[in-house]
Amino acid sequence: MEMETVSWERVGLDEIYDKVLLLWESNVPQIIRLDPTTDIQSLLYPFIPLNRIRRNLLEPLQTLFTQNILQSTEQKSVVARTDVASGTCARVFKIGEPTYSCRDCGADPTCVLCAVCFNESEHRNHRYKMSSSGGGGYCDCGDPEAWKTEPACRVHIRFEEGKSGLGTLDDSTATRFELFLQAFFFHVLRYTDSMANNGIKGEEDSDFAVLLYNDEIHTLDNIIRSLSRTLDIEHRVAEEIARRVEGDGRAMIRIADFEECRRTYESMVAQTSRNGQRAVKVEIRRTCFVAQQLFLPVLLDWVRDILNLSSAYRSVFYRAIMETGKDFETYLRRILLYDQRRWKAIREDIQLLLITGLLKDYSIKKAFTSVYGDVYGELMENFGYDEQEQSYSVTSLAVQILTVPSLAKFLIAQKDFFFNAMRVVLSVLEPRTWETEPMDTTAAGRRLSATLQDLKYLLTQQPKEWTPELKRGFTDGVYALIKLVGFLQESEPIRYQTGEHIQFDPAWEPTFGTHGKLGSVISLVVNWAATDLATAEKIYRRTWSEIVSLSEKRMIRKERLNVGTFSGPILLYDITKEPVSIYLPLTRLHMSLKLLLLSHGLSVSPPQTLSFPAQTPLLLMEAPLRTLTLLAQRHVGMWKRNGHSLLNQLHFYHNVRFRSDMFDKDLLMLQWSATELGPKDFLLQLINRFNILPWTAPTFGESSHSGEEQEEEVRYISLLMEEYLLLVMQVVSGRWVEGVGEVNAEEILRKEVLQLLSLGNTQHSKLNQALVEDIYGETGLEKVLREIATLKDTPKGTTYELKPEYYSDYDMFYYHYTRENMSKGEESQREKRGETDPLPPPKLPSLTAPFRSLRDILKEDLLLFLLEIILLRSHREGDRNYSQGQLRKALHLLAYGLNEEEQDPSFGFTAAAQKRDIFGLLHKIIQRPSPPHKEMLLYLVQKRKALAHPKDRLSSLHTHIASTETEANRVRKEKAAAAKARSLARISSLQEKFKTMNAELFVEEESGGGREVTEREDEREREKETEVLTCILCMEKEELSPNSRPFVVGAHIQPSSLLYINQPLHNTKLTTGFPPLPPPCFQGSPYIDSCGHVMHETCHHNHRESILARERRRPYRLYLQYDPETETICPMCGSLQNLLLPVLPPIPVSRNKQHLLLPYNMTNWLDILRHAIPVEDLHSDDIEVVMESKEGEELDFSLQLGEAYELFKTLWPSVQDSQEFPLKQPYLTRLDDCLRIISQTRKHNIHPYEMQEIWDARVSCIWETVAMTIASVEVSGREQGIPFFGLDVPSRQELSLKYLVRLGAVAIYSQPLSVATAEGIGQALIRMILEDPNGSYRTSHSLIYIDTFALFVYATYALNFLFLKQRKNEHVVATHGTLLTVYIFRTVFLFHMVQCLLEISPLNSNSSSHDPVTKEFESTCRELWEVGSIEREELELNWREVLEELSRKVLPFVSCAAKFYECLTGVKMEGLTETEEPLHHMLQYLSQPINLQDYFSSPQLNSTATTWLRANLERRLPYSPPIYPRSLPKLTPLPQDYIDLINSVADFACPPNKSLALQSRYPTLCLLCGKVLCSNSLCCQGEGGVGACSEHILTCGQGTGLFLRIRDSDAFILAPNGRGTYVPPPYVDEYGETDQGLRRGNPMKLSTENYNYLRKLWINHKLPEEVFRVNEKNVQQPPFLFTDWPRL
Repeated sequence: MEMETVSWERVGLDEIYDKVLLLWESNVPQIIRLDPTTDIQSLLYPFIPLNRIRRNLLEPLQTLFTQNILQSTEQKSVVARTDVASGTCARVFKIGEPTYSCRDCGADPTCVLCAVCFNESEHRNHRYKMSSSGGGGYCDCGDPEAWKTEPACRVHIRFEEGKSGLGTLDDSTATRFELFLQAFFFHVLRYTDSMANNGIKGEEDSDFAVLLYNDEIHTLDNIIRSLSRTLDIEHRVAEEIARRVEGDGRAMIRIADFEECRRTYESMVAQTSRNGQRAVKVEIRRTCFVAQQLFLPVLLDWVRDILNLSSAYRSVFYRAIMETGKDFETYLRRILLYDQRRWKAIREDIQLLLITGLLKDYSIKKAFTSVYGDVYGELMENFGYDEQEQSYSVTSLAVQILTVPSLAKFLIAQKDFFFNAMRVVLSVLEPRTWETEPMDTTAAGRRLSATLQDLKYLLTQQPKEWTPELKRGFTDGVYALIKLVGFLQESEPIRYQTGEHIQFDPAWEPTFGTHGKLGSVISLVVNWAATDLATAEKIYRRTWSEIVSLSEKRMIRKERLNVGTFSGPILLYDITKEPVSIYLPLTRLHMSLKLLLLSHGLSVSPPQTLSFPAQTPLLLMEAPLRTLTLLAQRHVGMWKRNGHSLLNQLHFYHNVRFRSDMFDKDLLMLQWSATELGPKDFLLQLINRFNILPWTAPTFGESSHSGEEQEEEVRYISLLMEEYLLLVMQVVSGRWVEGVGEVNAEEILRKEVLQLLSLGNTQHSKLNQALVEDIYGETGLEKVLREIATLKDTPKGTTYELKPEYYSDYDMFYYHYTRENMSKGEESQREKRGETDPLPPPKLPSLTAPFRSLRDILKEDLLLFLLEIILLRSHREGDRNYSQGQLRKALHLLAYGLNEEEQDPSFGFTAAAQKRDIFGLLHKIIQRPSPPHKEMLLYLVQKRKALAHPKDRLSSLHTHIASTETEANRVRKEKAAAAKARSLARISSLQEKFKTMNAELFVEEESGGGREVTEREDEREREKETEVLTCILCMEKEELSPNSRPFVVGAHIQPSSLLYINQPLHNTKLTTGFPPLPPPCFQGSPYIDSCGHVMHETCHHNHRESILARERRRPYRLYLQYDPETETICPMCGSLQNLLLPVLPPIPVSRNKQHLLLPYNMTNWLDILRHAIPVEDLHSDDIEVVMESKEGEELDFSLQLGEAYELFKTLWPSVQDSQEFPLKQPYLTRLDDCLRIISQTRKHNIHPYEMQEIWDARVSCIWETVAMTIASVEVSGREQGIPFFGLDVPSRQELSLKYLVRLGAVAIYSQPLSVATAEGIGQALIRMILEDPNGSYRTSHSLIYIDTFALFVYATYALNFLFLKQRKNEHVVATHGTLLTVYIFRTVFLFHMVQCLLEISPLNSNSSSHDPVTKEFESTCRELWEVGSIEREELELNWREVLEELSRKVLPFVSCAAKFYECLTGVKMEGLTETEEPLHHMLQYLSQPINLQDYFSSPQLNSTATTWLRANLERRLPYSPPIYPRSLPKLTPLPQDYIDLINSVADFACPPNKSLALQSRYPTLCLLCGKVLCSNSLCCQGEGGVGACSEHILTCGQGTGLFLRIRDSDAFILAPNGRGTYVPPPYVDEYGETDQGLRRGNPMKLSTENYNYLRKLWINHKLPEEVFRVNEKNVQQPPFLFTDWPRL
């Protein structure tokens, strides 16, 4: 059907609305066709022809309101540049996108920049923070209210002059655009807000679609199962649908006729409504309706592009959206209030439209704010029932308007926003709707949390000027807040549990979280009140009224308490019998306002209308005192039966996160009450509430009816007395508050940091976490840290250490310390200052005038009376009521009093103490033997004397302390000397006793002395030739020999790509041919590492069986870090092992050295090889020669040698030295298992089952593993400086290589086919050596592409065996160290030098010198270069440099070969002298010429080398040959600045799906290859739910990978078997700390040390072991506990 065309230039104004709607209604279903289909991809991703939509439905409409001037991109950009724009960026952040805030210039922490604006602004040079966006916000660049300075970047700087273009629209164009927008809004709302009945009945020929929506009730697995059953599809397909539903918020699951859709609908509802659960939301819609919904994202995006062009369009947009629709509601109001009805994707698009059209221009933004304030209550009501995250809700726009100071004040003053928000909170809290379920999952909880957060945004910026309207709006809101906190005062009370323990811990998190957020709001309210004291006084009086109103409902009986001769009024209340609560928001708000008024000298007296003015101080302190008493009782062990709920609440009550709003305010109320009541009455009230009156009695603890309950009560009272003294100290010393002590904010911060550093060296991040943040998220730590601490590097990282000059400011009982901090601080300070240091308290700051009387508590006679009791009981020996804790706290209080008198001589503390003879008691305690706290006692006595004689007090005090320390040191040394003498005497006595009992052992025989020495020397010589091993399980020693009990050693095997040179896929013939030949490169080759701890095979078997039996008995075990069925843990070192290597004795070495003196004859050697293989078998171009044999006949290639075998016996008689190598059955079984595991570890399946009846490829696998392991160890050791030979070689490395190499020598004995395979490999290697392009010896392989050391290992194993006679039922091993071994090495070494010479370009050589070399060497090099087509200059070459370069290239190969022979034979290479060349030394060990030129002395040999090269160059492969010497690869280069890395992926999208809904949140960089992956995302998971990273490591790291999650600065390792762990990332901040998760957001730089550590793990093949080690250590930590590693 052809679409109707309309001439929009001629359409009248009254027709625009209807014509636009008709255009879309009639044409959209024709363009977006939704035909019946069962194809899931077509359902999930329906085809939307964007070009056709724009051409037919959108671009024609532009003529209505653009006058045809915006038809090209160039025209659009010109208009955008010349428009009077808003100057704001307003880029909407996607979830996970990096954002930046400036700590110096930002108005508040919510002011952020996008990556582009940040890079173009001056804030990059300031103190900034990085974070990842949660989605929904936008860039604040260009907003002057968001920044103190530099409001705009260089891209968004405003121009005030010279503007032209579309700054305004003419009336006609504006009218057309407005009419178009009204049609646009109606169309959008019509197809997004429709709530038609799901059971609609349509025509039979109509097509319908079933839509499945996302919710927060059903899990992903539940939806997948329901889809699988309903649609009869596979789990993988159902999972893909569920991902789409979760990403977009909905998806089509069927298009068919109505009846089929109805059946699908009913089945889906039934499947998801089982077990009483609410059914998932499913709808049936006509396909034309769904087509219109699919059209909406394109339409919204197009309109947004138009709005971005000009502020004039945005002005018209606002007028249009404020028009009233057909339902008598404005379009904006309907968009806001019906938001929760829409699905995720469309909600996000509408949010983007609102941000673009309403928030970029201030005037429009203010008008939108007015509407938002009007509907706020309804919005929050709807949000409570919203099933999507808040980032998809329009309520997330609140942060964009409430954090603008002018808009916040406008809302409070004109819209009563503060009061309305409090009404929302009251509507939630008064019904108490969340008690039966966690608050965060209920509608009430969602409203409460969001509203309190909005209030924090609203009150962040304090006003500089107050208007009457602002005062009224703020006061009304605060009055509502006071009503709320009065309602919450003493909420959630708890009772002391007696008898049985509570069965279930009540949910405490919702209530505590609510009070935590409410405390932040209260603090902001006080900050606002501080800017207008008249308003503060009004609010303060209102809190008095609320307190009195509550007190009338909760009357408490008043009595008098008598303690000795002291008496005073108290309020009777026992918290062990009555309820008590820690939630006191009203009291804390009242105290905050009281302190504010006191600090400004204003009256804080209660209003005259207060009913009980005499009870005011007692009334106010009662509730906080109950809470502090509860805290004290919990510390002494009471309230244990109340469970963890109470324990957690009290922990957070004193935690830094809530301390300033809870504990500090309660302590402040006690301090004020103490000044009002007087010291005596205050102390009496504390005695009453702590219930320690029995403690003051002389007969305390001496009851005749003592029992277990009585003893427990006495113990509790004694411990409560300690808590009482501690609280008194906190009241007296808690002066580090502005308004209480004469201190400022910087001094308070310095004290807090000093006390934290006194606990020990601390990292910067730990210090920051332990400090209270202000409303801007800052702690101010940097202001004081450099002054009092020094930065120090430690093995655990960079930490700060307190400077020694600040040690004296440490206070052991600092009021913010927990009990753990007190113990830790004392231990740390004694370690630094010495055990004899008394650790006296520092001088306290002076008190302000309102709190001046607080210090009188120290000289109060009642307190001195209590201290007197403590000192008397400490003086009496054996007093059961004596407590060191009480004594230490009493001494600390006395020190506080002496310090006060030292600062103010008129204080009179010593006079008051003298009345109780306090210092006389101190003297008496000192005179006791070994008095407790002697140093502190001496300090107090001497300080008392110094105060009595002010002139000499300093020198006297210092002299006494020094003499005390000297005396203590002398006594300690005397005790140590006496103990040492006693020990020596005892040792001498035992020696004499042993000599007496064993006198015959010490009788020296002259004739036998020499023989004993000789025997010992012989024994040492035998030990050198044999290996004596000790089993780590049974600790028995045994000599290693073929006849000894079998030993095994645990090892770990893994495929490795370390030496793989990122080449394309290899030639298939080369890797899958038979017999299997050496690999061209080590891609996926197994690598074996061992800890070297040997065990008897039987001991290990028994140990393993015991572990398996134990694990099988466990019904269920969490967090096991290894599989006990296939893996083990070393019993000694705990390393992870998945393989057992049999420990074999050294291979026999020929003792006949005469044959090594025979001259080398290459011609004879090649002739012998030619005779070794029948000529008729050499005419094939394919080396896959299969030697057929009759059934039952053994394959014995040695019989075919004939004449060549006799020649071998002539030239190499030592081949007859071959010895039988007996292997017992346990060894054979272990050998077979070992080879099986190694072959399974080989990454590629190079051995098909159909070939197994002829070849046993396990032999080549173990030989490849030997070559790979030795080559890897050599190259990694060479780079890291780890010795490869000698005594300094790591024992773990030495033992691992030794046992592995010997295993390769006997691998052929595992099965009969292994023998045939070894012979076949030997035959194939001979063919390769006899390569001749013009002769019969021709193969399809190229030696140039084969790793030479692997070729050498294969040749050594195979050719030594090839020339032996295989005797039935006997294991014969070739004797090494023969001339055959020499020839094998020399042949392979010659070819290796040919490979290296091809890499030495003569163009790089100097022609200035003429160092002599042999003519043969020179001619051979030139000929090789000519054959290899390597260009050279005609000038003379510096052949000495060529020779030196050749020596450098071949040195690693010779090292590997020497290590191979050393491990194989057990013959150690002698140490290298300082003057000896390493290459010469190793060649001499291998019985080879040490001069490389000697290898080219034979013309025939040189001709052979040229022939090899010519033949192999004809078969060039599509990748480069190996480059020697091998070098280790580097990790992916990273930028030095972390922001450069994070900005590089700012726009990273999921590679397979570029849609907005599937935007990648976690771009992850593979540090091995540099590829960026979409990690931990549903969109990129493979089959079975395997994540992108887990799938990537199969090809990149052969099952092991190292990754960096860029936006989170998280580094992690993935290892085989679905394991992984987090490791320190390579980026650190200026304090040397990492920032996993980007929690702190400080600027970071690349740490070479951290990056090198990660690389070291990789090149040493320690990544799997690191995963096991870290996970075993952090098994209970949440990041390790809940990470699903295979899905990353």
